[in-house]
Amino acid sequence: MAYLLPFAAGLASFFSPCIVPMISVYFSLITGVSIRDLKDIEVHKRMRNFILINTFIFVSAFTLVFTIAGALGGSIGRWLSGYTTIMNKIGGAITIIMGLNLIGLLNLNLSFLNKYSADNIKTSSRYFTTFLIGLFFAIVCSHCIGPILYSILIYTTTTKSAFVGMTIMLLFSLGLAIPYLLVGYYLPHAINAIKKAKKFQNAICAVAGATLIFLGIVMFLNKLQDLTAIFSRLLPYKLPFGM
Repeated sequence: MAYLLPFAAGLASFFSPCIVPMISVYFSLITGVSIRDLKDIEVHKRMRNFILINTFIFVSAFTLVFTIAGALGGSIGRWLSGYTTIMNKIGGAITIIMGLNLIGLLNLNLSFLNKYSADNIKTSSRYFTTFLIGLFFAIVCSHCIGPILYSILIYTTTTKSAFVGMTIMLLFSLGLAIPYLLVGYYLPHAINAIKKAKKFQNAICAVAGATLIFLGIVMFLNKLQDLTAIFSRLLPYKLPFGM
């Protein structure tokens, strides 16, 4: 579970309703290349390496921010270890609310947490600018993937370890980064495939939301350690870190 949950959460985040419909715009911002050229197969073949390098820089930037946030979450959990039961109940309740919001039973507006959006980003094709966009995405546009991201960050506080929290958010970031890199490599074809996959967005959100609700209930009941132990016994190898 310590491996699979954050990685799966990262994958699900990529398919959130505010990333998939905007994927062409995001890659135009990341690379500085016009949307028209990005969709052109011949242009993409000539610029594939450039697009991949910019995409890698972009995902490295948000991975850096999320990983640091995970370390801070684990550290906060350690500092508040004397209040584990209270923290689990608060974190569990928030995670349940985020899950209900994701499946549509609640309608929370999380944009108040960030005053900017991707539309505010001005960019060029320089690599440094791409790195800044990745930082901007992680810090300012995080409400776009808010329900899942914030729930995983709450999850890191239950680990009471900066290293484990950092590892969890690194796995989350990898789950989010891999689709970006794959889309960057197959961009013109991926854009068409993503358009066809939009019909599955509601199902993806429903599964992700149900998973968050389940995790929230487990946290609220202070049974997270028991659940982790069950998953650890099911794995054919020993996890390199405990929870």
